[in-house]
Amino acid sequence: MLIGAMGSPDPYGMQLNGMGRGTTSTSKCVIVSPSERGGVDVDYLFAQVAVDRPHVDWTRSCGNLAAAAALYAMEEGLVQGPGRGQVRVAMWQVNRGQQIQAAVDGSTGQVWLEFQSPGGSHGRGLLPTGEVMTRLTVPGLGGVEVSVVDAANAFLFVRGADLGATLVSPVDLVGLLARAAVLRRAAAIASGLPVDGSSPRVLIVDPPQDYVDNGGHQVRCADIDIVARATAGRRLHHALPVTAAIATAVARAIPGSLVARIAAEGKTGTEVRVGHPSGIATVRSEVVATDDGWTAVRAEFGLTARRLMTGVVSLPRG
Repeated sequence: MLIGAMGSPDPYGMQLNGMGRGTTSTSKCVIVSPSERGGVDVDYLFAQVAVDRPHVDWTRSCGNLAAAAALYAMEEGLVQGPGRGQVRVAMWQVNRGQQIQAAVDGSTGQVWLEFQSPGGSHGRGLLPTGEVMTRLTVPGLGGVEVSVVDAANAFLFVRGADLGATLVSPVDLVGLLARAAVLRRAAAIASGLPVDGSSPRVLIVDPPQDYVDNGGHQVRCADIDIVARATAGRRLHHALPVTAAIATAVARAIPGSLVARIAAEGKTGTEVRVGHPSGIATVRSEVVATDDGWTAVRAEFGLTARRLMTGVVSLPRG
């Protein structure tokens, strides 16, 4: 049903025969239902529908749509709250087995998401390779130092220079994505994750620097702590997924990680400003050292959501 509704598979990558728009960011579905778990209002099930093949990935989560799910739960009466003002929504993220607390302002659409204990969604801990820094030997790339952090989603952090991807120069996208795919496969093996899956996703990180974002706005080095770019299928993500921002903030809080090494020196506190292709994302996180290693206690991210339409989707015949 979801594949048909989105218009997949579309070999031309446009999803003209459905509701999708031919990108990984716009080929997503969310299923929301009342939860039977104690202390939880709704279950949030996420579906990533492939554009070019008949496939649905149920292993991921989406932070942006967590905000939409919380707003939807409030507007549909799945959670009770005051008629106006802020409403708290406790959500269970079914795909990852994690709880998300949302504070929804129905009058403005502002949603603050608090991801509780976001680490180890794949059952391999916050650091799936068992190390803060891991050196991978990859054909064509040689030895590459990376950090794999599983917070909200599993992400592989790699320096832009190690993939030949400078922030301010033109990039050979096909070559970049091919190198990223080989590195991701090696990281999956080192992390004990399925080689043929989508995790860990690749996040290219650089030290803070001046650049112009996709909207033509100047991003100043002094206003950010690190720059991050995510791969998304056959392209670079146009912005920064919420789960990627959360993983970056958590990684920044772990001494010795790749993110901590290249982020702005002298940065203290729990807030991290991440520069990305569409602007700046501000994330708060809390990470503590335990006898078993590092534990992510929580992460917070603020964004907005609104209802676009309500209607009926007609599925293709057959």
